[in-house]
This record gives sequence, C-alpha cells and structure tokens, in this order.
Amino acid sequence: MHVGLNLVFLVPGETGGMEVYARELIRALRAERPDIRLTAFVNREALRAGGVWEELDAVVEVPVHARNRIEWVRGEQVLLPRLARRAASGTSTRIPSPRTPKCASGTTR
Repeated sequence: MHVGLNLVFLVPGETGGMEVYARELIRALRAERPDIRLTAFVNREALRAGGVWEELDAVVEVPVHARNRIEWVRGEQVLLPRLARRAASGTSTRIPSPRTPKCASGTTR
C-alpha cells in the first residue's frame, strides 16, 4: 500500500497543533504499519526546514510558499493532485490539475 500525506499547509514552527498532529501521525503510521510506503507532499518552507517527513520513503516538493494563502490553496487544489498521480504511478515527482484526484483520498479525525 502507498499512502500520500498532504503537508502542503505545514510551515515548520508556525502551524501549531496541526504540525504536531502531522508529526505524530507520521511516527504512529511508521510504528504501526512499517510495511506501508509513505510519501509526504510538502511546500518549499517545509522542504528547506526539514522534519520527520524526511524519514519517509519519499518527499515531494509542491512548489508553493504556504505562508501565502493563495499559493497554498493553488498547491492543494491544482498541483497536489498531479503530483500525487505521478507518485502513485512511480514516475518523476519533482516536476510540478484537476480539483478531484484520480486516486484514493481520505482524511483523519
């Protein structure tokens, strides 16, 4: 199984509780299901700052600055679906779509 984590919103040191949740979710998924392939989709700030997502199987840069809300939304609505499809198919994910992904998606609560 291959799971993609949308961390486009995350600006390290600024996102607060959502950042803590993302870090703990990654650790819990790794501990509970080491057999799952995990890919993190991160913005430019998160890629530069680094974090627990660097321990995953793949880290894909979504080329936006999440501090800018317009870029963040564009990253999630336009760029992320295309990058997720490429990651799922095994093709290059370093190149920057439709609003509805053509792959399974879900949320946590």
